Amino acid sequence: MSICIDGTLTVKSVTGSRGSFSVGDLQTEVGGFRVKDAVLDEFEPGQYRGRFLVGAIYPTSYTWRGKVFVEVRARIDQIMLDEATATPPGEPEHESEPDPIDERDSTIPAENPALESSEPPEQSDDALFDADLLAMIECGGPVKLDPAGIDRAVFRQQRDALKARGFRFVATSQHWVLDSAQ
Repeated sequence: MSICIDGTLTVKSVTGSRGSFSVGDLQTEVGGFRVKDAVLDEFEPGQYRGRFLVGAIYPTSYTWRGKVFVEVRARIDQIMLDEATATPPGEPEHESEPDPIDERDSTIPAENPALESSEPPEQSDDALFDADLLAMIECGGPVKLDPAGIDRAVFRQQRDALKARGFRFVATSQHWVLDSAQ
């Protein structure tokens, strides 16, 4: 069962050994939750206000750099934004927390478990995207990535491939569009 909660999601970018990734804090009227879903890797650092369809709220813990961390996480199934305030581009934090790919101690089973390798090899655009998505990219249309059912590292490669082709992410519509300024 999912619940819909109004709140503000604060996203930050962190650079780790596998490249940059995003994590977030969701502040709601019922409390604050840590969010480490793959979909956040598309978002620029900043604050995003809206409604969030939360599929699960659960406690989790992990050990990192000799310390044990306990946090309450929310798994976000859908994001409906009212307002997006991206922060000016700056330096991402360096390894201020572990990469979610490296976290093996999951307290709830994944909806679509995928086999994770240590680091997937770089793939061509043909291998990264299905035929329909690749056709949309090549014609310059709006593109929506779906992190469900694919490895988070592959999702990041898709994000990076779109950026390399001149696309930018529009948080309010959650689509990638060809940047007309280029």
